[in-house]
Amino acid sequence: MRSVLRKLEQVARDPVLRRYLGRRLLGRVTAPPMLAAGSHPAYLSVPVSFSAACAPWLRPAAAPAEPDAPLRLDLPGETVVLSQPSQAFGRTFADIETEAALHRFAWLPLNPDVSPDWLWALWHQWCQRHADGWDGLAWEAYTAAERVCILLDYARRHGVPAPQDDFLTVLAGHAPRILARLEYQGESATHNHLANNGRGLYRLGVELGIDEAAQAGLAILEAEADRLLLPSGLLREGSSHYHFLYLRNYADVWFCARRHARPETDRLEALTRRLATPARSLVLPGGMPLIGDISPDSPPDHLAGLWTGQFGQGWTAGLADDEIKSLEGLLGTLPASDPALAAADGFLRLQDGDWALLARAEPGGWPFYPGHAHQDMGSFELHHGTLPVIVDPGRGGYGESGDAAFYRSAAAHNGITLADADPYPANKPYFDDRFRHDVAGPAPEVRLCSQSTTIAFTGYCRFGIGTVSRTLTLDQDRLIITDHVDGKGRHPLVRRFHTPLDIRLESGGVILGQRFRLSATGTTITIEPRTLWTSYGRGRPGHAVVLTQNAALPWSGQTIIEVI
Repeated sequence: MRSVLRKLEQVARDPVLRRYLGRRLLGRVTAPPMLAAGSHPAYLSVPVSFSAACAPWLRPAAAPAEPDAPLRLDLPGETVVLSQPSQAFGRTFADIETEAALHRFAWLPLNPDVSPDWLWALWHQWCQRHADGWDGLAWEAYTAAERVCILLDYARRHGVPAPQDDFLTVLAGHAPRILARLEYQGESATHNHLANNGRGLYRLGVELGIDEAAQAGLAILEAEADRLLLPSGLLREGSSHYHFLYLRNYADVWFCARRHARPETDRLEALTRRLATPARSLVLPGGMPLIGDISPDSPPDHLAGLWTGQFGQGWTAGLADDEIKSLEGLLGTLPASDPALAAADGFLRLQDGDWALLARAEPGGWPFYPGHAHQDMGSFELHHGTLPVIVDPGRGGYGESGDAAFYRSAAAHNGITLADADPYPANKPYFDDRFRHDVAGPAPEVRLCSQSTTIAFTGYCRFGIGTVSRTLTLDQDRLIITDHVDGKGRHPLVRRFHTPLDIRLESGGVILGQRFRLSATGTTITIEPRTLWTSYGRGRPGHAVVLTQNAALPWSGQTIIEVI
């Protein structure tokens, strides 16, 4: 009954969903096919059994002793300090992602100096509670895949205490559980989790000698790369952080194949290269903008070596010397990414003098589903040298209400909003392209030149508003933002700009960090506090400059950000 009421509430507050359901009732749209429980993608031949595991590469470790000092676990949005191993599991958290990270052992790569005594004591506690299970969060396929990859990395560096067979038996038991719970949701609704399921299966299969698991994992990794990656090589899900997370994941299986002299090594290197080629287009001189969702699985700073080239810290600290050299060679020999391809896939980059910006225009307008995109049409991040001036606030948590919903909305981005609404409705996997076109018009038009870019979209046509266009122009010491809205009548119109800098109101604008001026005429300017998220659940204080007016359409206006 609660589920029914929740769905009715969703229908009541979503006019676009009601419109779709009305068409369904009239037979004007076709319902998507129902997916049977336990379905697998058509390309996957599912093994019926798994051979016994062996791991000749594994070395023995000293028998663990009782931990003699407290242990700090850095979890998404929360830090836990343990004095006894028995305190770890069985506790409750406000956020399910915090509990999932505990089961994934996701805290271990963030604290690689955890002593074997602590790690194997916690592993023993986990096995006592969960090793014989098949259900619950501990055995969700993504969680199981992350756990085996993290534990295999640790075992390779530190060995495993006796009896090794117990460790291998529990780890090998992950393979049938992952395969039974593959996160395949059909051809239109499968997200990045399935590729990570494949990563866990592949590493288990290769490193424990389970050939059936290795073959299944490889098939998933190769097929899902084609599903997940756009023509430029960018991850289709609309998140800069997730792009680098999956660059790490494919580099991870490439190195696994290298270590074990697998015949598919070159194919996995090619997939890693495919993700790496456009990655630099997501990075500005002051760092990587956190556009779209921030993954709880690995803080952005932990992956920073992939865009700074400074290896030996974060994730790259766990690589062998020859792997770091190979990664340096791969990243250092990549051709320049094609800005036109990246722009067509939703990320538009401009650079002139000390200014650099990265703007967003989701190719279909609607935030891609399934994925991690936000309502960020026409939003951008702007750096001056290595100083971020206007930033994307990111998102500190998942959910459909409160801050989680707000930081996904247009109200938490550097774009233009009308009618107190997002540029596009909430997307659903069962909406087809014809329905999306009828509701919000054609796909956005994007034009990228050497010093300017223009984004034009019709998402507000559901309110009787015409085309909205934004042109961003870098002109010597300033950025000129020219906005235009077609249509008739009056509508609330808001432009927002988020900054980490100190801020001061003055006549006609604001001063940012004593170095820059943001100015606009004919509008009311206010300042609102914002959290600028730096990782999942963790952020720093910032501000939103909010320009508000009741605009008579058609309307045009300019905002200028300039060096004082």
